[in-house]
Amino acid sequence: MQLKRKFEGIIVANLTPYKEDGTLDEKAYRDHIEFMIERGVHGLFPIGTMGEGINIPLEEKKHIVDVLVDQNRDRVDLMVQGTCVNTEQSIEFAKYCYEKGVHAMALITPWFYPYDEENLYMNFAMIANAVPEMPIFIYNNPDRANNKLTVKLYKRLIHDFDNIIGVKDSSKDMVLFQDYVNSVPEDAIAISGSDGLFYLSLCAGAKGIVTAIANSHPEIFVALWNAYQNGNHELANELQKEINQMRSIFKIGPYASAYKYAIEKRGVKFGGFRAPMRDLNDAEKEKFEKAYADAEFIKKWEQ
Repeated sequence: MQLKRKFEGIIVANLTPYKEDGTLDEKAYRDHIEFMIERGVHGLFPIGTMGEGINIPLEEKKHIVDVLVDQNRDRVDLMVQGTCVNTEQSIEFAKYCYEKGVHAMALITPWFYPYDEENLYMNFAMIANAVPEMPIFIYNNPDRANNKLTVKLYKRLIHDFDNIIGVKDSSKDMVLFQDYVNSVPEDAIAISGSDGLFYLSLCAGAKGIVTAIANSHPEIFVALWNAYQNGNHELANELQKEINQMRSIFKIGPYASAYKYAIEKRGVKFGGFRAPMRDLNDAEKEKFEKAYADAEFIKKWEQ
C-alpha cells in the first residue's frame, strides 16, 4: 500500500474529557489537541485504552472523530482505535472514519471472550476488506483484551492484506516486539505502546510510540525522539530514565486518573471520567502532588 502519511514519532494516546453530566467536553478536547500539537507531537491516538474507548458507544465515537478531524485539520496523523463490541460495529466505525478523513485505524484484538487464531483472523479480515484504502495497525494489548496477537497471526495478516501495514504493541514484551519487527518486511511499521520502553523500542526498530504521559508532557517525548534521530543515544537514554520516574508518579490512584489530573497542572482545563472510572480523591491528589513536587526535573519540561 502506498502510504500518504509516515505514522512515526510521538503519537499521543489522548484522553477523553467529560462534563459532570457524562457528555464530551468538546471545548476541553479541542484545547487539549491544540496544546499537544503546538508542542510538536506527530500524531494522536484517540478512543483507545487511555481514551476510555471501551466505555464509549458507537455514535459518540463518531462524534469524537468529527471533533478530532475538524480540530486537527490534517496537521498530525490521526490513528483511531476502531475495535467495537462486535465486528459489525467495527466495520461501520471503520467506514465512518475513512469517509471523515481519519488517516489510519488501530484494531485491538476483540476482548473478553477467548478467541482462537481463526476467530481473530476472520475479524481483522472482514474489517480490512470493508475499508481497503484505510491503513490498519493491529493493536496488541493482551493484558486488557485477553487475546494476544501472535507473531504467526501478524505475519499472516501482513501477507494477506495490503492495507494492514503494522502493529501497535502494548504488551511490554521486548522479545515479542522484536519478533514483530523482524518477522515481516521492512516497510511494515512497528509502534511501541509503553512509555517505559520508548528508547529500547526505538533501538529494536520501532518507528514511534503511542504515549500516555505526553497528554500532559509531550516535550520530553519529542526531545527523546529528536535525540535518537540525531544519534545522541546517551541523551535519549537519560531522558528515558526521567520518563520512567514520571511514569511511576502517574500510576498513583486508579487507572488513568493521574494522567488527567496532570493535564490541568499544565494550565489546560480538562474534564473528569465517565463511571465506572473516577478521578483522584483528595488523599490521592495529595500523594500525587508530593511526588510531583519532589521530581524537580519535571519543571524544566513545563517552561
